[in-house]
Amino acid sequence: MKTSKNTILITGGITGTGLELARLLSALGNKVIITGKNKIELHRISRIHKNIDILTCDLACEEEIEKMIAKIHDKFPDINVFINNSGQSYLESEEHLVSQCPDKLLSQYLAGIRVTEELLPLFEKQKKATIIDASLLTMDFLQHTKIFTVIQNITGSYNRLLRHKLRNTKIEVPDLQSYLSFNQNSSPVMVALRLIEAIYNKNADPPPFPDDYALINTAGLSRNFLNDSITN
Repeated sequence: MKTSKNTILITGGITGTGLELARLLSALGNKVIITGKNKIELHRISRIHKNIDILTCDLACEEEIEKMIAKIHDKFPDINVFINNSGQSYLESEEHLVSQCPDKLLSQYLAGIRVTEELLPLFEKQKKATIIDASLLTMDFLQHTKIFTVIQNITGSYNRLLRHKLRNTKIEVPDLQSYLSFNQNSSPVMVALRLIEAIYNKNADPPPFPDDYALINTAGLSRNFLNDSITN
């Protein structure tokens, strides 16, 4: 994946790791598109960051995914990078217990597979494209729950099959999970920086950012919140 001049779609880009990735990649000279459910917050981000476009979409809703894909085909035909960050909005939801919303959480994570499949025809037209699944890298808070095993098995198997299927094509599916690990104490900006390092430099030094770029933590989550909120 080249450092700049990509057109990048990031799901779950309103807060946390998704937003930090959008800010970092935009600062590097990429065209970034983020998705989210909160229209007000999306428009606020768009006003602040002129190189970030927005698409309203609830990834738990099949109809909204279809509309989002249609807009991407129409407005962003040169898209060449997809970063699947779906499922992370769970941490900002009012449904704090996994047991209360397993179906919704599962549908959000699995939406990444649907979006990937819909984007493949566009990626095949590009000189080079990249598909990155960041959804599992930041879900350590779920690792002792049954839903974690289900999501990990399904998405992990899909990514391995996709990587094998596309191994001789111009579409790259890097395996970042094999050498990146995070926990509930990792701030979103640190997770995003590590991902950027891995994507561009295989864990070498990160690419240079503008001098006025502010590294801020947009959605830090405390250990107490996670320990008190997540149950089996």
